[in-house]
Amino acid sequence: MKEHHANEGIMFAIGEGKAKLFLDQKGLKMIEHMENDEIERAFLLSENGSLMGQITEHFRFVSASPKSK
Repeated sequence: MKEHHANEGIMFAIGEGKAKLFLDQKGLKMIEHMENDEIERAFLLSENGSLMGQITEHFRFVSASPKSK
C-alpha cells in the first residue's frame, strides 16, 4: 500500500486471503467479509442510488463472533 499511498501509514493489516486464519487463531468465526465495492454499495449510496464516495481497494470490513464451544 505504501507505494500507492506513501503519506498514509498502515496501523494494522492482514494479508490477502488470511482473514479467516487470523480469526480462527483468535477463537472467532467469520460472519461476513466485505470488499471495497461491497462497502461502497452498502454504505455510500445516496437515496437516488449514486455513489457518494469510494473506498480504496485495500480496505475490507470483516465481522466475526466467538466460536461456539
